[in-house]
Amino acid sequence: MPVCTSFKPTSEHEVGILDQAVSCGRDEEMAVLQDQFSANVPAYLDRIAEHLRTKNWSSLQGEAHALKGAAGTLGFTELSDLAGLLEQNLKDGSLESVELEVAKLVEHATTMFSA
Repeated sequence: MPVCTSFKPTSEHEVGILDQAVSCGRDEEMAVLQDQFSANVPAYLDRIAEHLRTKNWSSLQGEAHALKGAAGTLGFTELSDLAGLLEQNLKDGSLESVELEVAKLVEHATTMFSA
């Protein structure tokens, strides 16, 4: 089974995550989890876009938190960091940069998980 055919690492760290999974003998397990996550990314992005469009800051913060955790658990540090920054700014009420942060998050996720 190939390691997560839909995932495109965007940093040396993310390449290292895949290498670690293979070296630990968990390549199939990691590939399944990454494929499941990859399949769910468009739904995360759709919900984030909808919450931004409707200015539902609480729900947007919740989606950012969920994405941060899922991405971080699977070692997608850059995506997790972007979602974490969005979440923190929403918590702090710093709404002036939210649209730009969402755009960066969407661009990064789209680049990582495009087919």
